[in-house]
Amino acid sequence: MNSKETSAEVDNAAAEWVARAALSPLDGIDQTEFEEWLSKDARNHGAYLRAEAMLSAAADLLANSPEIAKPISGMQTPASRMSRRQFGVLGGSAAAVAGGAWLMSSMRHEEPFNTYRTAKGEVRLLPMADGSVATLNTESEISVRYSKTKREVLLARGEVLFAVAKDASRPFTVDTGNTVIRAVGTSFVVRNLKNEPTQVLVDEGAVDMFRKSSSQTPPLRVPENARAVALEVPSPLVKMVDQGMDPAVVARRLSWRHGMLSFEAQPLRNVVAEFARYSDVHIVIDDPEIGELAVTGLFSAYNPAVFAHAVAASLNLKVTETSTSVMIWRQ
Repeated sequence: MNSKETSAEVDNAAAEWVARAALSPLDGIDQTEFEEWLSKDARNHGAYLRAEAMLSAAADLLANSPEIAKPISGMQTPASRMSRRQFGVLGGSAAAVAGGAWLMSSMRHEEPFNTYRTAKGEVRLLPMADGSVATLNTESEISVRYSKTKREVLLARGEVLFAVAKDASRPFTVDTGNTVIRAVGTSFVVRNLKNEPTQVLVDEGAVDMFRKSSSQTPPLRVPENARAVALEVPSPLVKMVDQGMDPAVVARRLSWRHGMLSFEAQPLRNVVAEFARYSDVHIVIDDPEIGELAVTGLFSAYNPAVFAHAVAASLNLKVTETSTSVMIWRQ
């Protein structure tokens, strides 16, 4: 009993049928054979349509190429039937089969990025094609593209936890525009917020991190339970800021996955800015000195009013609420 054809074998067969049909209409015997091939495997019909589209794309590509446009100026689509002379530009039917299979493979490898976003206050769990999982925090946006040799993520904005499936043949990279983080199998958070340097927090395993503008410098290896930032001034570099962190501290930093925010001796102004990422009800501070007061605790990310009252009680401050804001002020 013959084993089931691989996807590559199905694509090669589809490319061959498209090449034969492009050269001349299928006669009765060929048509019967073609229909039998189509019905043999559920994947064949889709593979044929892809191959036909790829050959059309190849024809357009060749027609617009200055080096070879002239000989194939009449080639439009497989349905328009190329002459054998025109088809010869692709190296004959045998080369067309290989070229069609290569083109389909190449096109699959260069598929466009798929983009995923979260709104303010939304946390989204995103299973990925390789078994990895991305957890997008509030107001985050990523674009994802996989090929046979690499797994690419563009983090346009926000904060994302990546739990990466191990695949040594396909490194997993996260690109924030000025910084690249590379991993094989690990768990780490990348934070890319406006007016902040890119930050990486590694929960498990290790990642390599480097600035694009200093590509000649070896990447910084960021180990488990460590945090690093990518700086622009005084010169582009990646710097470790926390290493050997208590796993409990790392877990608290990831509490946003459960709708909570954890702070440890953070200036109130920084805490207020963090709350603003999750809610349209803004916390307002009327005194810069109040903004420097330290805050420690675990709070709901989606209830800034409750947070404001808790902080005011502990710091001997006052709170005034409106429909769109909560003001913390000194008595």
